[in-house]
Amino acid sequence: MSGSDLARQAEQLRSDLHDLIQRMKELTEEFDARGGRSQGVAEDAALIEVIDGLSDARLDLTTADRHLEAAVSHAERLDRRASEDAAGAADEEQVG
Repeated sequence: MSGSDLARQAEQLRSDLHDLIQRMKELTEEFDARGGRSQGVAEDAALIEVIDGLSDARLDLTTADRHLEAAVSHAERLDRRASEDAAGAADEEQVG
């Protein structure tokens, strides 16, 4: 698999992660909307735990996104260097 293929796969993974983060945000908002209808102390406490858990997971995924962003950037840089090296080698063959 080429460097550009790997960079594209990393970028697709990041895009998938963005979709997951957005879905978690929407789900959190849906649970939060249920909070206006009190179901009792135990149910309210469970609902708060669900919302907190989803919010924490979303924060963790946002951190993962920053790491993926850096990985994608480095993968693209590696791909550019490989392309430049290949172009340089081709130029040397033509000269030599």
